Amino acid sequence: MQEPAALAIAHRVAPDRIELCTGLALGGLTPSIGLLDAAVAVRAAGGPAVHVLIRPRTGTFVHDADEIDVMVRDVREAVARGADGVVVGAARRRDTDTGPGTALDLAAIGAMREAAGGAEVTVHRVVDGEGRAVLDEDLARAFVAAVRASRRQPPDTNA
Repeated sequence: MQEPAALAIAHRVAPDRIELCTGLALGGLTPSIGLLDAAVAVRAAGGPAVHVLIRPRTGTFVHDADEIDVMVRDVREAVARGADGVVVGAARRRDTDTGPGTALDLAAIGAMREAAGGAEVTVHRVVDGEGRAVLDEDLARAFVAAVRASRRQPPDTNA
């Protein structure tokens, strides 16, 4: 959803949520504060939940430290202004057996997740373009880390 007129339509059609962005023809970019405020007002009047795309520019999903800093700030601002969730993603360069490639930038995505506090976080289409094998590798690494962390925690005897 990228324009104010679409907000009224969403209110009438009543989807569970909308993904707010601008520049949809460019792959979607972070929306303006004014559009976000309008969407939150529609939600407050009984409209759908508002999820904000966080993407500072077109092109690849490989972002430098300055862009990641901007994205983290955008996440905080979107949530502070009433967004129910954010849609984020980032990739990092890596070498593979078949040459250079990319993988999910789990550190950048984690920083954005942390900035979102309790708001819902969805990883966007970065997973579509970065290769299934790389995605599987990153998910496997995250799963192993979660299992190892859970083993360090004493079992909950009150459950």
